[in-house]
Amino acid sequence: MPAFELPLHDNSGAPNERHVSTYVALRKETVIIDDVYSETRFDLSGTRRFDMESGYRTVSMLCVPLVAHGGEVLGVLQFMNATEPGSGDLIRFSRQNLRFVEALASQSAVALENHNLIDSQTALIDSMIEILAGAIDAKSAYTGGHCARVPELALMLAEQANATAEGPLADFRFETEEQWREFRIGAWLHDCGKQPECQPRHPDRRGAVQGQRAHRADHHHAGEFAVSQEPAARSGICRHSP
Repeated sequence: MPAFELPLHDNSGAPNERHVSTYVALRKETVIIDDVYSETRFDLSGTRRFDMESGYRTVSMLCVPLVAHGGEVLGVLQFMNATEPGSGDLIRFSRQNLRFVEALASQSAVALENHNLIDSQTALIDSMIEILAGAIDAKSAYTGGHCARVPELALMLAEQANATAEGPLADFRFETEEQWREFRIGAWLHDCGKQPECQPRHPDRRGAVQGQRAHRADHHHAGEFAVSQEPAARSGICRHSP
């Protein structure tokens, strides 16, 4: 079916209650329509136009709001054409249908709210990790940007390894978004817990070069960045000596 947006308010800010879906969302009320073509309360021209273009025939309609625990409307469930069991004849939505659909809408709202909450928490944690990595970068003018570059390079390497079909990395695969996220987090946090002396500061150019070499040597000897099918290594975890 075609998708389009219906504004809840018009240009003047007044509630848009001409359409059944916006009315249900604004009023948080269930609406039952027995006959779409004789309905006068709402503008159902879009439904009738869809019938004309598709050959479908809409008769009855049931619209139920998805209301979250705090009272926020997350959406609207819209059902069309209730049928008689056995014969398949189109009938109006019954009170039994209404109770079932409202219970379904309540459970759907809870599930959708939980999903949105998890997404928000995930985004918050990812942002905090990037801020922490940025704070580590800011400690040294010589290695600044290092914690931001490593995730980019690590993802480039992982994408190439993931696309390899032969050789020692043929069996390497990140199959879910969660595995990719674990790898990104490991790359962002690879320098967390590093000792202060791993971030040398030197007053002159020669000392700066020596400091960069020392930093790279620390990564070579003390850092272990494994890419394999082992659970811990698949997260892209870099371990530093205490």
